[in-house]
Amino acid sequence: DIEFAMAAWPGLTELCQQTTDIHKEILLNQEAPLCVDVRISHFNLPTGQAVGKLIVISNITKRYKAVLTLFEVNEELQKRYDEIAALQAQLKEQAISDALTGLLNRHHLGETLPKEISRAKRGAYPLTLIMLDIDGFKQVNDMYGHDAGDSMLLTLGDIISKQTRFEDFAYRYGGEEFLLILPGLGIDKAIQRAEKIRQLFETFTLEHENKFISATLSAGVATYPQHGKDQDELLRASDQALYAAKADGRNCIRGFS
Repeated sequence: DIEFAMAAWPGLTELCQQTTDIHKEILLNQEAPLCVDVRISHFNLPTGQAVGKLIVISNITKRYKAVLTLFEVNEELQKRYDEIAALQAQLKEQAISDALTGLLNRHHLGETLPKEISRAKRGAYPLTLIMLDIDGFKQVNDMYGHDAGDSMLLTLGDIISKQTRFEDFAYRYGGEEFLLILPGLGIDKAIQRAEKIRQLFETFTLEHENKFISATLSAGVATYPQHGKDQDELLRASDQALYAAKADGRNCIRGFS
């Protein structure tokens, strides 16, 4: 009698009472794993009358445990892979980002600017650089300390970030110098963008140790292809335009001439 033989496993008993052929794996006990493979075949006369069934139950607990272990190992490997991928992404981000401002750094610039110039050439559109520099930044550091200087750099970095489009690239070029790459933007609109940044920075006042500190910036603007056909020429042109802004009294924007 099936019910008597399998009283400890009512689920298996119910399965064996089915009237159709069955092949199924069943976990009978999870705490102390017991897994079986159940095959049930029915025998009928040509008239369709059922005359019996063949029930084959195989203990596949070892295989079940092996599969379970493999699944757990795969889960652990996937977890480790995700951790490594996240670490690699973090290291890559650190490698191309300025630690203080979070903007891109010069290492990234060396890879990006030549590519953007090539795209501008293929697409026959302008590519404009804005080189920005905080006026009298050394005096800020000397008078108020490097913490105040860092706060000022952070402020300008934040202003620049908020004035960039998705397709733009914003860099801390070095020290108190910043650089914007503006694909598809002509020099007139780039000068307007630089002027907006200058105005926002000029109106900002930094409170540091009960002192209020403000500063201005100067910027030089140069565009491809009018002012340079490659990376070196374009950077040199924007730097010369920045020098002209400094020579004209600072706190102003100058396009390359």
